[in-house]
This record gives sequence, structure tokens and C-alpha cells, in this order.
Amino acid sequence: MTSTRRQRSILAPLAALGSGLALAAASSGPALAQAGPALVVSLQSEVAARTVGTNAVFTARVAREGAPVSGAPVRFLVSGVNALEANEVTGQDGRSELHYSSAAAGFDVVSVCHDADASGTCDDGEPSASATLEWTSPAGPPPPPAAAALLPDLRTLPPFDLSVRNVSDGTRELRFANEIVNARSGLLELYPAARDCDGDGELQDERTAYQRVYRDADGDGAFRRGIDTGFDDVSAGCFAFHEAHNHWHFGQFARYGRWRFNGEWSLVSSSDKVSFCITDTRPVLPGLAGSPVSPFY
Repeated sequence: MTSTRRQRSILAPLAALGSGLALAAASSGPALAQAGPALVVSLQSEVAARTVGTNAVFTARVAREGAPVSGAPVRFLVSGVNALEANEVTGQDGRSELHYSSAAAGFDVVSVCHDADASGTCDDGEPSASATLEWTSPAGPPPPPAAAALLPDLRTLPPFDLSVRNVSDGTRELRFANEIVNARSGLLELYPAARDCDGDGELQDERTAYQRVYRDADGDGAFRRGIDTGFDDVSAGCFAFHEAHNHWHFGQFARYGRWRFNGEWSLVSSSDKVSFCITDTRPVLPGLAGSPVSPFY
């Protein structure tokens, strides 16, 4: 806590200060007790609250019938989270300032009086004023930005085991097998929750699916197990039990289409099957950062 003072000496001889003064003073000292119209003391703060460590300024003004009184002794008193006393003298504009700072948060009451007898204390009957100041803690540093999400990048590989089958209704089916590769370091990790996914009230053959998205704690752009442990879980759809296959399918996973090019591509037909059983089969991109050397799930 620091304080600075602004003091101004009376440069005019006593006779020039006006009639009604009953107590003489040295030319370098303040004008003291007086008869006639009463003095009025006011106190003003630039703000009602300041941040700890900054500088607060209080301005006291002494006036008689609205006119400033110079050379008037004033005494400041600070109490609360800070304790400070300061004796000042008003300048030609009738004002005197108190500057101070605080190292702690809380409230201060700042008082000022016209110390008419220059005793260094505020006596009963001496005009005074007070104000309250709140010291607030400085804002802490902004939180660090959230680590980037490590997302998967799913891409279909060329199909294999292609065949054409004639169907009883006279149509033909193009059948094939396919794999999907994750071409990015973010994991594709899904887990079920026993919740009514499709709203039919049945839980035996369905599960709500959630995707766990890990965050890149070390910022290297690749998933590192044991390092990138932070994650967010997001709703991802539904799992449904496939009785014929005796396993669970993840819905709306992939749709395949047959396209024709005649100057531009146009969709001829698309697959009805969009749900698939997702399994961790084999490493496809061993050079990918963070890629495991063998299936993990």
C-alpha cells in the first residue's frame, strides 16, 4: 500500500484571505479556525471499485458558500482491509487528493475532515465526509484452450468377392464384401447403453450407441494411449441385435450405391443394408502415427 500527497502552502498574506478569520497562521502554514459561513467538506472517488494492485484516488474539496478554500488542513483516514492516515492541505482549487493502492481484496471506508485546529485528528464538530471503496481480485489467467479432438476418418476400401445373384422376383443383386479403414489417428470407439434407442419401449434387441472422442493432450496430432486420456462422449445412434447373424449391428453406418457415368455421374441404385457389425480386424495403415500393430478391441 502506498500513498502520495498534494500539499500547497498559502502564498497570500493573512489579510488577503478575507475578513472573519479569527486565528492567524504563518504564511507557510494553513488557515485554521474561522467565523462566518461554515465550511463544507466533500469527498469523491473516481470509481466505486478498483482492482487489487491498482491506484485509487480520492479527492477532498473544502468550500465556503460554494467557493473553494485553499490552504485548509484536511485529514484522510482509511480503515478496512487497509489502514492509512494522511494529513494534507488543499490547493488553490480547494482540493486535496489521496492516492493509495491495496494488496488485498475487500472494502475500505475512506474518511476526510477539515482539521480546523491542525491537531492531526478529526474532532467532533469538524466538517467531514466519507466514501466506501471495494477492492476486487484481479481476473485470473484465461483457461488453456481445450485439447483438439482426435476424430476418426472412415474410408471404404475397394470391394472384393463380387458376384451377381438372380432374385426370384426377376431382379438381380450385386453382392460384394467390403472393409472400412480408419485413415486417421483418432479412434473409432463406440459403446452401448441400455436405453430405449428407437422409442418402442423394448430394450432386449437395441442399445443406444455412444462415441467416445479422445482429446489430443500432448498436441502431437496422434492418439497415444495412456497420454491422451481426456475424452467427450457423444450420442451416435443405435445398436440393434441381428438374430440371423447373432451379433449387434451399428445402424446407419454405411450406404453403398451403383453409379453410372455418362458425361456426369448419376446414382442408379443403392443398398438397403446400412447397418453393420463393426470389428477391429487388422492393421491397414501401419505407418499411420499412433496406429496399433495388432487389433486392440
